[in-house]
Amino acid sequence: MKNIVIFGIPRSGKSTLAHKLNKKFHYPLINGDCERVSMSNIFPELDIEHNKNFSKYLEILLRKYKREFKNSVPIILESVDITIKDINAYFNKEDNIFICLGVSSISAEEFADMIIKYDGDFDWTKKTAKEDLINYCSKYIETSKQNEIYCRNNNIMYIETSKQNEIYCRNNNIMYIETSENRDIIFNELIKQLKIDS
Repeated sequence: MKNIVIFGIPRSGKSTLAHKLNKKFHYPLINGDCERVSMSNIFPELDIEHNKNFSKYLEILLRKYKREFKNSVPIILESVDITIKDINAYFNKEDNIFICLGVSSISAEEFADMIIKYDGDFDWTKKTAKEDLINYCSKYIETSKQNEIYCRNNNIMYIETSKQNEIYCRNNNIMYIETSENRDIIFNELIKQLKIDS
């Protein structure tokens, strides 16, 4: 059974999708942000917050949990720390389904407005000035565009989670959805079609 590795830009819906998968299938969930915070608190001398190899640690953790469960159940791993480069360097493509979330079809201002609209009390963007948020969003959109191209060229699932939602998938024949305003609709349809035990 394959693990599910969810990666992509901040505030693109990784945690939302991971929790929906966890709720639907009851698979164990590793949250990369929680792991990073825990490791930073336990081992501050490792400077985990700025460690570019943190995703290597996550991949090792994923394999460890997989052994603990004797390969009987997929593990869900979601993290903003995992990049395309990390997928190639650390993760085994035969053992994992990769889902990249991004926002590449709207402007930085629209993305910032979307984040503000859905900000929760504990989101790091909650207290960020809108001008700063727009600057972040501009960088995230550029990263999403690069990720989308890479994913399309390498048969990795890419999900556009902006207001012009589309699911692009060339592996597992998942689906293609056009123009939905609601991430929940997209994620629920994806979960219905996901083939994890292949």
